[in-house]
Amino acid sequence: MIPRSVSERHQAGFQVMSVYPGKNIKDLPMRPFREIVNIMVGKEHDFLASLPDNPFQDWEIQRLLRYNQRSSPVENILQELGTKGKNVEYLIQVLDAMGLERPQLSIRKTEPIRMVQQPEGEISVNEGQILSIWCEGQSFPYPKYQWYKADDRGEFQKISAANRGTYEVSNLSLSDGGHYQCTLYSDNDNVMFSDVCHVTVTPLPEEKRRLSPVTPVPAAVVNPTGDQTLSCPIDYGSYNYLPGPSRAPLILLQPVSCRVKPLEEFVLTCEGQGHPPPTYQWIKDGMALEGENKPQLTVIKATESHGGNYCCELSNMAGTQRTNHVNVLISTSDVSFPEIVRHPIDVETRLGSGVATFCCEVSVESEPITYQWYHNGVKMQGETSGTLYMKNLTEKDMGDYQCKIKNCYGKRMSKTAKLSLKTGSLHEFTATDKVALVIGNHSYKSERPLYAPQKDVQEVKVALTALDFKVVSLVNLTKTELEKMVDIFCELIDQGVYAVFYFAGHGFEESGQCYLVPYDAPANYGPSDCTCAENVLKKIQNRSPGLCLMLLDICRKSNPPRKEKDQPVYKPDVLGNVVFGYATSFQMSAYEEAPEINNEDNAVSGIFVKHLIKYISNDVDVVTMLGEVNTAVGLDKDASHLQFPEIRANLRGKHCLTDAINSRGQTHVYTRRAVEWAKMTEVPKTHEVDLKELNLKIELRFHAETCNVLHIEPVILDKGITQCQVWIEAPQHYQKTQYSADGLPIRTPRVVIRDMQTIQENLVVTVCIRYNVESFENFVSQSIDIGRPLISSCNLNINRNTRQLECTSHKQPVEHRETS
Repeated sequence: MIPRSVSERHQAGFQVMSVYPGKNIKDLPMRPFREIVNIMVGKEHDFLASLPDNPFQDWEIQRLLRYNQRSSPVENILQELGTKGKNVEYLIQVLDAMGLERPQLSIRKTEPIRMVQQPEGEISVNEGQILSIWCEGQSFPYPKYQWYKADDRGEFQKISAANRGTYEVSNLSLSDGGHYQCTLYSDNDNVMFSDVCHVTVTPLPEEKRRLSPVTPVPAAVVNPTGDQTLSCPIDYGSYNYLPGPSRAPLILLQPVSCRVKPLEEFVLTCEGQGHPPPTYQWIKDGMALEGENKPQLTVIKATESHGGNYCCELSNMAGTQRTNHVNVLISTSDVSFPEIVRHPIDVETRLGSGVATFCCEVSVESEPITYQWYHNGVKMQGETSGTLYMKNLTEKDMGDYQCKIKNCYGKRMSKTAKLSLKTGSLHEFTATDKVALVIGNHSYKSERPLYAPQKDVQEVKVALTALDFKVVSLVNLTKTELEKMVDIFCELIDQGVYAVFYFAGHGFEESGQCYLVPYDAPANYGPSDCTCAENVLKKIQNRSPGLCLMLLDICRKSNPPRKEKDQPVYKPDVLGNVVFGYATSFQMSAYEEAPEINNEDNAVSGIFVKHLIKYISNDVDVVTMLGEVNTAVGLDKDASHLQFPEIRANLRGKHCLTDAINSRGQTHVYTRRAVEWAKMTEVPKTHEVDLKELNLKIELRFHAETCNVLHIEPVILDKGITQCQVWIEAPQHYQKTQYSADGLPIRTPRVVIRDMQTIQENLVVTVCIRYNVESFENFVSQSIDIGRPLISSCNLNINRNTRQLECTSHKQPVEHRETS
């Protein structure tokens, strides 16, 4: 809704002066258009609420508020308004209603100041009352105010902090009588003076002074504009307000949610205006807080009882207004606003027989999380998990999908993913099953570390999982581990199974064979220190797969640090239905995006996977899909001149990664494969630690980054003691420890267990609690046996030392995987 004063201006025929008179919003020059978009980011909801004619339906609003790769919500709204024929004058009217000056500077002409409300000429007030003098002007840029008071010589002196249209003095004294005047000025050097207001202060009788301290008493209230005139006098509580039209409170500054640790200070602030001036009342969890009636709510030392939902109520005789509700979280953990680490991606499949899977993943720090999926802006009933799975698709299922995630501290909307359906006959082929081994080496012992494989593995895993592949994903494997994992992977392959092998990391090509550099390769490594991709293919082909797709995201330069004579040559049999997707061509490098900071965990995308995930779900044969990837890389302005993907294939028929699974006649083998795969990907169930003697209940939550990286986070469910610190300790061999500048280990509640493939016995972690009782510090711990989760169940029984890495910075674009 438009504020009353602005609405009245337009009803009275107020005309704005546009720099682009009559021009459609869509036709604005790029510079002012982008300036408005940038300034209005974060104000989308207020912008929509201020549109005077409600031009959008609810479903349109949902669509407009979505982010996409091409435009922001503000840009969507402006473009749509232009489509509906709205011009620049309309846009200025809306921005003026919102009181936003900056977005109008490039599209609105300057306007001189004109006085629309002069202060009263004579005001008589009793001592101890509240004085309120009011004037109003209009101009563009908006006018600024400064009040002055005449001294004994009749010269007007500036009144400190009196820079609003209303000047107020509470508990009036005799010295406050005199002549007042307001100066209005704007940024275009336009100045105007108001009429002079003479204020007479009548002293209280002497006997009233002796009886009690001065208290504000009723006085006359006069509306100088004549509209909505109030009776005179009016008693409103114990205060008396002087001339001016009554105006309901208007909130100028909203409070903001915050998270604080115990004994820390927090401040909630709101600000409003109105006439009479509004009173403030802070409310917590629906109950008014006694004595908290100021614009700021300050808590010096926060305790658990201070956590909750807050708002502030502003009231005067003309109405009541409440601020937004905000949350105050008192916690020692790293709970924060939910962060999406994996957005849903577009899906294209068949009408009727196709299936569609959309995934939305959040960081473990954001838990506990609730999910809600939306289709074309409409909430989908019952779809409240991180994965949306649909089958038997009809034309009604086509459109945009988006997921809203929420925790106790805030909410986020995922990026929009589109579902497209094709008509036509059923697929030419089916698979008896689909399996994939996805490996990324990024933390090298002797080579420079890479940034992209960590994220690329996640991207490929999510994309293949959406296509019903049983995915085993791993990072940072030695040569022995990599080759043994290939053997284990091959046990999942039987006749007719679709198999995908993906590797991201350092690599090279020698004598027509590609070599994958393991994490533990020596500084002067040669072919014998690495794993040959052709040998991997040979092992897979021995299992008679229905399709074998080898995706090698490596450099292919022939420059290993050490040349070798008589290295073995692996010649897989030519059995057909084999496709090689190389990230780059022979004697060329593959590249990754440049990291913003010099940090191993600052994951970025590799150029190949950046485009692969856009097309891997397309309902076309594998060769055509990879061809679309190659075309996309060629159109990438940062990589088109550097990286040239290559395809080698002997595909017999149009095998697609989207082909359905038909295990008829092989139910026993299919079930066995599902059991073996589940062992390698099984995450421990949530574990509850109940320390009854401390009245403390802790929940251990688990999240698998890959099949050999496990995140564990303790969450306090019920805390009977107010001051306690909880963290997890794990065997130092597996836990990645961070250190402060002085060399001391940094304890964080969440722990990351890496190299799960090296675990030879049950993994035992320790829950540690440090707490204070009666100023004495105490410490307790409890060991938890979580068994052998994820890949540790495969009994690789390989020992190795964890490694320390130093990352180096690179310029854009960064050469992704070229060996030294």
